[in-house]
Amino acid sequence: YYTDEYKKAMSELESDIKKAYIDMINQADWLSEEGRTLFVKKFDNISFYFGGQEEYKHKASDAELIGRNLFETNMNFEKRKYQKMLDKIGTVPDNSEWNMASQTVNAYYEPSANSIYITRAIMHSPFYDIDGDYYSNMGALGEVIAHELSHAFDSMGVKFNADGVYDPEWIDKSDREAYEEIQKKAIAFYDEQTLLDVYHVDGEQTLGENLADLGAIQCVLSLAKTDEDKKKIFESYANVWSSLYENTFIIEALESDSHSPDLVRANAVLMNMEDFYEVYGVKEGDGMYVVPENRLKRW
Repeated sequence: YYTDEYKKAMSELESDIKKAYIDMINQADWLSEEGRTLFVKKFDNISFYFGGQEEYKHKASDAELIGRNLFETNMNFEKRKYQKMLDKIGTVPDNSEWNMASQTVNAYYEPSANSIYITRAIMHSPFYDIDGDYYSNMGALGEVIAHELSHAFDSMGVKFNADGVYDPEWIDKSDREAYEEIQKKAIAFYDEQTLLDVYHVDGEQTLGENLADLGAIQCVLSLAKTDEDKKKIFESYANVWSSLYENTFIIEALESDSHSPDLVRANAVLMNMEDFYEVYGVKEGDGMYVVPENRLKRW
């Protein structure tokens, strides 16, 4: 379900977040003036795509892919898909082409295209309510959009320049070294996060996603004007990541998932935000208290 009303709402959400993110980059005291200029240039080059791929039109030739059983049929469709990819070698990439189905509740950033893709399916509860409160929406889908923007400058995305070309040295050495220090601190912090009081998160494995989460919340919080606005952002964000998993599943995911577990995605990010302490009166001795000198700051 995706109407012109949604298109307009997404455009407005995108515009507000982009302005806030550029302000955040320009205020980053760990970046040189040249580094900030280059980052903003890359940011300005990011393309947004909302909705998803066009509805597929069936062709008579599709019938030829139906095999003797489900396995053979799936193999035939997969072969066609990869053949289409091979046929594109040597051609100019089409950045408007989606690599995700419209009905998938997700969003992604493609570094080589320097583009962000937000599906139709994620534009609904609990991520977005067309009739909902601005700051509640900002803490959910707004955070997702800001998260994908952050991937342009995460541990992998930062190695691609403003044109989407892999070039780890496109920013000055001093800026790269300053960023490496932020990454080391983030890895150490997340290494200490646990599930079931026993199993540790792998801070290096989840670094890119953790940096994106931290940058996203910092961005949307900068749009809040009152403590009530911030509270809506915090609680909407926590609601999005409220989930139930079997213990065995979540333990296995620690070994392979590039994301921190949902519980950590919510708590570990918020406990690093100064606004979180002010809004809820968090103090030393509380479960989500982190001493000021150990709190992470993405920008």
